[in-house]
Amino acid sequence: MAHSTNGSPPVQSTRSYEDQDLRIADAMRSAAKPDSGPMRILEAGCGNKWPIRLSGISYHITGVDLDAAALDIRRRIQKDLDEAIHGDLCTVVLPKESFDVVYCAYVLEHIRNADVALDNMIDALRVGGLLVLRIPDPATARGLVTRTTPFWFHVFYHRWVMKRPHAGTPGHAPYPTYYNPVISKAGLRAFAQERRLSCKAIYADTFVRDGKGIAGALFRAGARTLDALSLGRFTSRYNDLVYIFEKAAIKP
Repeated sequence: MAHSTNGSPPVQSTRSYEDQDLRIADAMRSAAKPDSGPMRILEAGCGNKWPIRLSGISYHITGVDLDAAALDIRRRIQKDLDEAIHGDLCTVVLPKESFDVVYCAYVLEHIRNADVALDNMIDALRVGGLLVLRIPDPATARGLVTRTTPFWFHVFYHRWVMKRPHAGTPGHAPYPTYYNPVISKAGLRAFAQERRLSCKAIYADTFVRDGKGIAGALFRAGARTLDALSLGRFTSRYNDLVYIFEKAAIKP
C-alpha cells in the first residue's frame, strides 16, 4: 500500500505494531531538543501503559485519562508517568504550547466531541511539535462493523477473539465508540488545514491483528466478504491508521 490523495503523503504499510512503534519513536526523536531539557510528551488518553521506547533521549510524560481505574493502574503498576491528570480531554486545562509531542492512541473514536478534544491538544502543542494519532478508520470493513454493532458485542470480541479476559472492566478497553466525523480521512484533512498542521506520515496496519484460531479467522473472512460486497468501499486491507502531524507557525 503506497498511495497519496489530496497532497497527503503516501500511506505506508507496516508489518506489525512493533514496526509502527519504531517509526513513531523515530519521529518523536526528531522533535527532541536536547538543549531545552527533557522532551515534554502529552499522552492524551493514556490508558494503562506506554508503548513507545525512546531510549537515548530524556523525556517527561504527562498522562491524561477520564478512566480513573486505568490511570490508577498506570500509576501503581507501570509507574512511567511523570505527571498524571484525571480529566476529560475536551475540558481539561493544559498549559498552552508547552508540549513537544502529543500522542493519542485509540482514544478519539471514543469521544463524542473529538473535534473539541483535538483543539485542546493542538493548543497545548508547541510550534514545530508533533501530533501523533492512532485511529481506527471508520471507512473500513472493521469500522463498519464497529459502528453498527452494540457495545456488548465489542466486549465479546475483545474477550473471546482477542483473548483479553478483563476487557470491558474498569481500567480496560473497550469503551463506547462514537466516530465523530473529524476522525475520518476527510475530516482530519480539513482539521489539519484549519489548524495549520502539516501531515508528515501516514501508516496503515496491513498486518493480521485479529485473534488467532477459528474465531479470528471467521472475523477476517467476514471483513473480506464486506469488502467484496461493498466493491472495496469498506476495505479489509487494513483497519487502523497512524497520522503524524507537525504544528506549523502562524504566518504574520
